[in-house]
Amino acid sequence: MLLVLMDEDEEIPDEADLSALWTGWGNKSLSAYTESTGSAVLGTRPERKADVVSVRAVDGVDATEYELENGARILAKKTDFDTDSIQCLAYSTGGLSLIADADIPSAVMASSYAYYSGIAGLSAAELGKKLSGKQIGDWDFDIQDTYEYFSATTNRRDLETVFQLFSLYFAEPQFTEDGWNTVMANVDQAAMSHGADPHDALADALN
Repeated sequence: MLLVLMDEDEEIPDEADLSALWTGWGNKSLSAYTESTGSAVLGTRPERKADVVSVRAVDGVDATEYELENGARILAKKTDFDTDSIQCLAYSTGGLSLIADADIPSAVMASSYAYYSGIAGLSAAELGKKLSGKQIGDWDFDIQDTYEYFSATTNRRDLETVFQLFSLYFAEPQFTEDGWNTVMANVDQAAMSHGADPHDALADALN
């Protein structure tokens, strides 16, 4: 017995086609799966680093602010909580408040779309393998109502990799069909399960 599962909107093959498929599969040549070597470079150092134009102490929090010639401001605070742990947060103001109303739905999905599309020619799965062994945790980026941000936790050894990820996702995001399909699959799953959580029901009732 041959059981075929198909979407209801697909055309069902006739008996001859199914029989040919069943009896002819052994004649197909299958190539072995090959995994990406992950040789893509996440980033290269710029030819010239931005100069520091000012340094000042931030009163009350024992931090130091460095302003670069490109306008970026870096606030660094040293603690004795952990000898080799660095909390990173990069953000700028604006966010969804700067987006035209018609583009809000796209902007809301942009960070997820970029995340699941990978970076530097690597898929999201390949990027995960390339970062294997590196201490990069709490990795996140998003566009909020009034600001956009990147955040991560790392150590001194892998700090440069975090900066490379920040730079690539900000300046050179890639948007792939596979990434979009993953986003849509997640949206479909969320829609199907909506209402199962009592919080959803409460929110629907209040709105």
